[in-house]
Amino acid sequence: MEIKLQKSIYPIEAVRNTIYWMSEDLAIVLSEEENFYIVSSTDFDDLNVKKFLKSLNDFALREQINVETRDIKNLVISKAFYPDLINFKDIGEFDDPINILNKHGN
Repeated sequence: MEIKLQKSIYPIEAVRNTIYWMSEDLAIVLSEEENFYIVSSTDFDDLNVKKFLKSLNDFALREQINVETRDIKNLVISKAFYPDLINFKDIGEFDDPINILNKHGN
């Protein structure tokens, strides 16, 4: 059985993490077409496909959160290791050190 996944919806990192996560129980092969990833396994049954898709959506969401919070994580790490490099204003004053307003069109 095979599962066809649109590349525009699922990042390759999420697909590979899901395959790795399930590789202890299933032999899974990944291939590509122009706009799709093809995930196939002779071990797929309805339950395994359901588990695969649940895990895939979990990893895809984790990847999206990782991308969206990368700048904030970098700012926190920079502040932790180089406290004098980044100075914050007093509470009540707003500063936009990573240009969040510009990224979201505000």
